[in-house]
Amino acid sequence: MVDYLLDTDVSIEIINHPGVWDGALFGLRLAISSVTAYELGVGIEKSRSSKTVQETRGFLAAIEVIEFDLEAALEGARVRAELEATGKGIGPYDTLIAGHCRAQERVLITNNLREFKRVGRLMVRSLGDLDA
Repeated sequence: MVDYLLDTDVSIEIINHPGVWDGALFGLRLAISSVTAYELGVGIEKSRSSKTVQETRGFLAAIEVIEFDLEAALEGARVRAELEATGKGIGPYDTLIAGHCRAQERVLITNNLREFKRVGRLMVRSLGDLDA
């Protein structure tokens, strides 16, 4: 079975609409990068909604978080160098997530295909693809 890393935008969508995706995600081996956990943590710290905080904390407690290690850091650096050489960089956290995903040889599930498809050797799918 293929392992998947969820991007931050997909994680937020699942947090906001958990029932919508239950069937599509059933049986998939899902995880998030610790970079995504950081981004979600920033959302918790900025949130004024106790419901949002509670739902995000519940999501983080329920999903596997893959630690960003040296291999991921070096792969993220390669991603950044490759994209800067083409003049088509992506955001810094997206660069780290892409590198982490490539280092882990996982499929990235994102709704931000436009940016992530710029990254060579990165397997990407949208959340909508899983609903098919």
